[in-house]
Amino acid sequence: MLSASALPQRSPVVGVWPFAITAIAVAMLLGAILAFNDGVFVYTLDDPYIHMALAANIAEFHYGLNASAYAAPSSSILWPFLLAPFAGMDRFVYVPLAFNLAALGANVALLHTLFRRAFADASHADLAATWLTIASVLTLNLVGLALTGMEHELQVTLALAVLLGIHDLARGDGPPRWLVAAIICGPLVRYESLSLTIAAAAVLFVHGYRYPALTAIGAVAALLGGFSLFLLSLGLPALPSSVMTKLAGPVAVSGAAPVGGVAEFLVRRGADIILEPRPAVLFVLAATGLGAWLLLSRRKRDHRGVLAVMTLTGAGHLALGGWDALARYEIYVLAVLVGGLFVVYGDELRAAMERTRPATLLLACSLALAVVFGRYIGVSTKSPLAANNIYEQQYQMHRFVTEYHRAPVAVNDLGLVSFGNPNFVLDLWGLGSEEARRAWRTAQQGWPERLVERHKVPLVMIYSEWFARSGGVSPDWTLVGRLFLGSTVFSVGGNPVDFYVTPAGDPATVREQLQRFAPSLPEGVHLQIGRAHV
Repeated sequence: MLSASALPQRSPVVGVWPFAITAIAVAMLLGAILAFNDGVFVYTLDDPYIHMALAANIAEFHYGLNASAYAAPSSSILWPFLLAPFAGMDRFVYVPLAFNLAALGANVALLHTLFRRAFADASHADLAATWLTIASVLTLNLVGLALTGMEHELQVTLALAVLLGIHDLARGDGPPRWLVAAIICGPLVRYESLSLTIAAAAVLFVHGYRYPALTAIGAVAALLGGFSLFLLSLGLPALPSSVMTKLAGPVAVSGAAPVGGVAEFLVRRGADIILEPRPAVLFVLAATGLGAWLLLSRRKRDHRGVLAVMTLTGAGHLALGGWDALARYEIYVLAVLVGGLFVVYGDELRAAMERTRPATLLLACSLALAVVFGRYIGVSTKSPLAANNIYEQQYQMHRFVTEYHRAPVAVNDLGLVSFGNPNFVLDLWGLGSEEARRAWRTAQQGWPERLVERHKVPLVMIYSEWFARSGGVSPDWTLVGRLFLGSTVFSVGGNPVDFYVTPAGDPATVREQLQRFAPSLPEGVHLQIGRAHV
């Protein structure tokens, strides 16, 4: 095996290019977002504003979105706590972006290091690492991921750091000091990273580093268990509402999930992969299967640790992980598998580079990445459209409730409506309301009306079609307006948003508020005031 000192020195000029190209891509997308949104910066999703609203309340020693109730709406344990110290800043809205850009820079450096190790002593190792780093950043939606304002970019950073640390074991360097911290922090940032944590700890244990391995597993168990006990002490389920909601059906029951329910869930996951194959899903399936075969056949013995991490991480995500239309849930596992495959097959890649022109091999690798992850390139380039959707819908709803209505509301997208809003916000989707989450599970007729009445909410702003299962909207609610996007639907849950006044409110008052609000809307956004057919 090659030691670190045996690697050729990196060209400082070549090493700058991945960061420069990434910075240019970020600048172009940020510029387009500002141009589309009248100079207002808005994230490409509504969800980061849930985390920021929660972080602001954490800073006030309250866990929830409304002062009157506890809630666990965040998909991440750690992310809101990272944001909380900055909640009092005037420019707090930019803090998630700053964290994500730092994580993006770390991901560029980690990918470059992994690719350079793959090509090791090849004569064009720097060129290969630079080229493939740029290709990976652009095809894996890492730039677009930073603009979501969510924790996924940091999740990728920790996953790549673990992969790199495990590769150090294969090189005989021993685990770096930061490896245990990365192993522990992964599941705290996203629960999906638990399979990666278990795999990495197992590799450490097998290599004789038993104390670090047991420390990592013990710390993760204590922290995850402690957080669950904290939620239970607040009268909430042991997992955050977002996790319970996304775990669909049999797993997300109130209480213990029956074994049969879990089995049914896994069967449905397998059926989804077979009946609706997507290149990225098939890539994870193939790479996971290849890793398992190489392990069982005792091939690539020098890379058993990397293969174990790849296999268990891929299998864990296939079993329980999400696949998001906006390409965020799966990026960490794709990055681990891409980086791992190049490291494992480094010998073959170096030999191929010596036999052919380097540009030919690198172009072939880049084209393969583009073909498999082509959809993610599209998602990245549509980041300005995604942000414009949020600007034209949720941002305008936020403006209406904080500047004109200034009273409690009920919604089914609560991020921007709850962020910076001192009034009560009832989340009818269930992330910020355990009552609503349980009601969705039972699908009882008329539950939205009963919940709104219980909380005396005068105004409801929802996608009406979402509530067809529950018998539709209440006949006692008065439709007073409909807010229509001025652009194609991409990152929002529906169009239009319907404004209903409940018996606790006054339709004439809300209509007057909407009439004052309408002239301030961006060009193209249409507000229809008055009763209309739904």
